[in-house]
Amino acid sequence: MDGTRLETGILGGTMEPELRVITDQVLVLGLDHLYRTAMKGHESDELLRCARVVARRLGVEPAAVPIEGYYSETPALSEYFCLVRCLQKEKSASRRVLEGLREFLRLEEVTSAPLFGISFPDQDSLLPQPCDPLYFALHSLPTSEYSVETLAPLAREVAIRSGDASLVGLAAYTGDGALITALRETAVLYARVQFIGIFGQPEVVYRWEVDPELARRAERFVRNFNDLFDDSVPLPSEANASIYWEAWKDNKVHGRCVRIAYDPDRRPDHNYHWAVYQARDGRYHVEDFWAERLWTTSYYSGHQVFPQHP
Repeated sequence: MDGTRLETGILGGTMEPELRVITDQVLVLGLDHLYRTAMKGHESDELLRCARVVARRLGVEPAAVPIEGYYSETPALSEYFCLVRCLQKEKSASRRVLEGLREFLRLEEVTSAPLFGISFPDQDSLLPQPCDPLYFALHSLPTSEYSVETLAPLAREVAIRSGDASLVGLAAYTGDGALITALRETAVLYARVQFIGIFGQPEVVYRWEVDPELARRAERFVRNFNDLFDDSVPLPSEANASIYWEAWKDNKVHGRCVRIAYDPDRRPDHNYHWAVYQARDGRYHVEDFWAERLWTTSYYSGHQVFPQHP
């Protein structure tokens, strides 16, 4: 044999190319997976060291709170989550003790980055908690009107008007409640088959069908992330279509749950959540619910019977 790739099928015909279309959903969930993978490394190493130093300087202990999002995956991530939650509760007056401390300046730089939304300098807290489009949508409605159907379009309007290119902002731009839930769960700490025969595989063709404005905003997000961490997450572009396709395929979204609002006057169910589930048709849907306790992804996956949709 001369090494030429065999492209004939069982019946002797040439194989049709396998078309993989990069849609808005593929782009957003692919970026989410690339971000989560990279961010876990930074949070488990550099950022954890910074949080430990700042907590020691202030004489505070990690917060005793439920571990949300992916932070329950490893002890290091859980420790980082609890330390940041503790530091977020500290008032801005604590800055006097931390003046010039490199580790605090790094944490402040990360938590105020546009990756997570808009930060307001007048907040009386040690670390900023940026506001994303979903946050603004929540604040524009009374809690009695909260639903995926009302909030997702509002979040989209905010994202369009503001030009927000945060992680949640990219999802909000699509108006897809499942994407908003999935990426909000990722940013929870910082935000307010064709048979392949023995004759080889068909050629794969990728088609880029991403909204141009969404792609531009996603590129801003990636550039901000890479500058902030000196990292190399691939830019969202047609040239990197295969990377985003594989990242989208590897991303696990079913079962993600995130608390997005809290109403202390509503008793007993005062925590408002969104949770993603995948129906039999492969589409992602969102269940919204109020609960007395804070439901995390791990708790929801272990206790909730996912709604059955066709």
